[in-house]
Formats: sequence, C-alpha cells, structure tokens
Amino acid sequence: MIQRVQTLYLLIAAIFTGILLFMPMASFCGVVLAGDLTAWQIELTDAAGNTLIQPIHLLGILLLCAALLPLITIFLFRKRKLQMRLCLIEVCLLIASFGTFAYYYTQQNNDEMEKTVSPLLFLLIVAIASVLMARWRIAKDEALVRSLDRIR
Repeated sequence: MIQRVQTLYLLIAAIFTGILLFMPMASFCGVVLAGDLTAWQIELTDAAGNTLIQPIHLLGILLLCAALLPLITIFLFRKRKLQMRLCLIEVCLLIASFGTFAYYYTQQNNDEMEKTVSPLLFLLIVAIASVLMARWRIAKDEALVRSLDRIR
C-alpha cells in the first residue's frame, strides 16, 4: 500500500538525495582559484576568468542511483523482504556517496584555498536516517503479517 509511513520516509530520502544532485556540495575560495564541487563536476575559476572543469561521474552516478532506488522500493510494497534488502543497499549507496564526496573534497589540496562544506550535505545524513526508519517500519509490517499468519 502506498499510504504507509515508510513510503513517506522513502520519499524524504529520494527528495533529499535528488536535491544534492543539483546543488553545490562544497565551495573553494582562494587567492588564485575559486569554485564549487557538485555531484557531476568540480568547477574552478581563476582570477583571469578561465574556467577549469573536472568531471566526476562517480559521485553523480552514486547519488542518482541513491535517488532512484527509494522510488523503486516504494512500489515493491508486496515484497517486504526485498524492500528491506533494497533499504540496506540504499544505505550503502548513501554511505559510498558520502565517502566519494569526502575523497573529492580532500583531493583539492591547495593550501591557500579555503574549503567550505555546504550545509546541504546534512541532507545526506537525514536521508540515511530516513531510509533506516523506513526499513524499521517495513520490518515491523513484516512481523505483523507473520503474526497474523500463525495458526491460533
């Protein structure tokens, strides 16, 4: 059924992860270079106005999969065990995307550059928590269905 509480949790995770696909997750500001780190690229601009774009497809693909998987999971409401597995895969994808972000963030190792992380990155942590809450509710539904199937 679509009107379950875990559906709301999964929608929250999909929306928050989708927001991260299009917003800058970190910014760099220095004497020579300034720029942003998004899900798909690192864009740095120098003082003369020249732009250097470094594509990073791995983070974008991870976040895209992490945004689509909860939407797929919502419509598998009759297969609760599969839903619980997909929720664990979703958490792994979100943690992997966080690790990939940390890698690309620390890769910019220019000492004169000031690095700031966007507060929107907190949405990734909220998405992980909401997927875990959805998994907990799905497990609770599964336990309820199993208890009703017992012979009394």
